[in-house]
Amino acid sequence: MRVVPYFALGQLSQKTLAISVALMPLAIATNFLGFWLVARIPTGPFYRITYSLMFIISAVLLAQGAIGLLRG
Repeated sequence: MRVVPYFALGQLSQKTLAISVALMPLAIATNFLGFWLVARIPTGPFYRITYSLMFIISAVLLAQGAIGLLRG
């Protein structure tokens, strides 16, 4: 469903498609790594790690947004 809008916006080119194809094996490998990690990490530590990372990412995004508002 996204192909038509991306094509209409000029986001699909030979270069971007080549990059997507080149990165496909990495995407598949990291998915399997994720499955493996989820199966091996106990639930409690997994959620603590996940929530901590989400908090850090959110804080960085909020700080970048605030800095952007102050500059703009």
